[in-house]
Amino acid sequence: MSKRISAACFLLESDIRQDIIIGRLTPGEFILSEKELMTKYNIGRNSVRKALDNLVNEGLLTKVHGKGTLVAKTSGNTQLKNNPSPTKQILFLSLATAMGYSSFRSSNTLGPIFDGLNKVLSPAGYNILLTQINLDWKAPACLIKKEVDGVIFHGKMDYDFFQKYIKPLPNVGIQYQQVELDTNFVAVDNYAYSKMAVNYLYSLGHRKIGFVTDEIDNQISYERFIAFKRSMEELNLEIAPDFLITWQREYKDGQLVSEENTPDYEPYLRKAFQNKNNQPTAFVCVDDWRAKFTETALNKMNLLVPLNISLIGSDNTAYCKVHDITGLSCMLDVVSEKAASNLLEIISNPNTKFLTTTLVKPEFVSGNSVLKIKHNLA
Repeated sequence: MSKRISAACFLLESDIRQDIIIGRLTPGEFILSEKELMTKYNIGRNSVRKALDNLVNEGLLTKVHGKGTLVAKTSGNTQLKNNPSPTKQILFLSLATAMGYSSFRSSNTLGPIFDGLNKVLSPAGYNILLTQINLDWKAPACLIKKEVDGVIFHGKMDYDFFQKYIKPLPNVGIQYQQVELDTNFVAVDNYAYSKMAVNYLYSLGHRKIGFVTDEIDNQISYERFIAFKRSMEELNLEIAPDFLITWQREYKDGQLVSEENTPDYEPYLRKAFQNKNNQPTAFVCVDDWRAKFTETALNKMNLLVPLNISLIGSDNTAYCKVHDITGLSCMLDVVSEKAASNLLEIISNPNTKFLTTTLVKPEFVSGNSVLKIKHNLA
C-alpha cells in the first residue's frame, strides 16, 4: 500500500511542479484545495499534504492559514525561468506510441516506474518531472528551454524529435529499444520471458502450447511472440498455427486506448479448438490483462482455467499482480532503477559514450492458473 501512496504523491507533486515551471500556475495563484486534489487524484489527505509539503519546502508553494495553498511569489519558480540550468531535475517522458496517458498514470505502470526512479534520483537530489508526448510530437517547454538535466523516455521515439530535443541532453530509453537512436536502453528481457514461460509449462507436462496477444504490432508483444516460437523449437515442440492467437486491436487517432470493457476473445480462440484430436493444453499470454480476457473467452466455450487449460501471464512487478495468474514479474521497478543509475552515470561522465543495452531478467510469480498434466509423454 505504501508504494501506491508514494506513487500518488509523486504524480500530484510532479503535475503541480510542472504547472509552475511552464507558467500554467502563476505566482500568487491559489491551487486546488486539498479536498479537490484528493478527488482528482483519488488519494487520501495525508498523501496530498505530503506532496504539498514537499513543494513548500522547495519554495514553490506557500500555505496561507485558513485560505489554502498558493504559488510562491518569489521562489524557485523565478529561478527556474531565469536559470537555463535549474536545480537538479530529470524529465520522464511517457510517449503515446506506447500507451495513452491514463493507462500510463495507472498504479500498475506509474507505481513501479516511480519506485525505481525515486530510489536512485531522490538520494542524488533530483526532482522528477513527468510529461506525456502525444503523436503530434509537441515538445514541452522544459525541453525547449533545456530546464532539465537529463531525460528518461518510455515508448517508441520519433527520430527527428530525438535528434532535436533529446540527443543534446543525457538520456536513456526504457523498454522500447531502437537501434537507430544514439542512446542507452534498459528493458525487460523478452526472450527470457517466453523461454521461462514455455520451459515451466514443459516441466509440468504441457506439449501443446499456444500464444495469445491482441497487440502483435507492439514491439514488446512481437519480441515475446518470436521468443515463444524460438523456445518451442528449442524443445522440439510443434508450433501449431491454429494455436497462435495473435492479432492487432484497433487504434483510435493513431493511438491504442485503454480497454474499459472486456473485449471478446472467443472468435479468435475458437480456431485452436476446431480439431478435437489436437487441442492446446496451455497458452502463454503476453500479460495478465490478456490472460484474464482469454480466461473469460474460454469460460464461454465451457473450458475452465486451469482444469482444462493452463494460462501464463505477466505484470510489471510482483506487487502489481491483481489477478491470480501464474506467470512472471517483468521487474519494471528494476528497469527504471537501472535506467536512472545509467542516466546519472552519463551526467557524471558527459564526454563518455556508453551506448549499452541492459536487459533485466523477469522473475517467476506463482498463481493458480497452471496445472500439471498427466499423460504418456513418450
